Amino acid sequence: MNRDSGGPFFSREYGKPASDTVAIFMNDLVLKAALSVASPTGLGNPVPGCKSAQAATPGTSLYQGSSINFGAASTLTTHLVVDSIDTTFIAQVDGALAVTTASHVGKNANVAIGTGNALTKQSTFGVANGSIATTAGLDLRILRVCNISPNAEGANAIVEVTILKSEFAQGSAGV
Repeated sequence: MNRDSGGPFFSREYGKPASDTVAIFMNDLVLKAALSVASPTGLGNPVPGCKSAQAATPGTSLYQGSSINFGAASTLTTHLVVDSIDTTFIAQVDGALAVTTASHVGKNANVAIGTGNALTKQSTFGVANGSIATTAGLDLRILRVCNISPNAEGANAIVEVTILKSEFAQGSAGV
């Protein structure tokens, strides 16, 4: 992760209520939860609530950001969430679409929602290849094909994206 400005990314503390029956995996996108969570130190104000975006509606939901750590289902957990609106993330495009720099950079896409890997505790969220378009109302913007080895243009390419449907973006509806 990094920011488009080149500066460091920021994370803020959020809490997943024990009443949430869905785990948050490392690097999952998260949504705002209706409940706040008591500060883990027992001091100060409660922290805002978050929940996994596994129940999100692609193209409609507003995302808080990406959780850095894992939180088990039905367990009170605190999460560091990267919620700066100009953060760049990497994600894999699902499916056989041959993603290329010339054809896909600058286009938008929806999130491909996954349930997470129970063994590695890693997110399985990605980019929905069938949604890549110039449409303005989609979740993510594709910035470039990621320059990491052994990634290459083509099917299942890893791309750099930024979240367009951010809860904190100017002009977004309040949640």
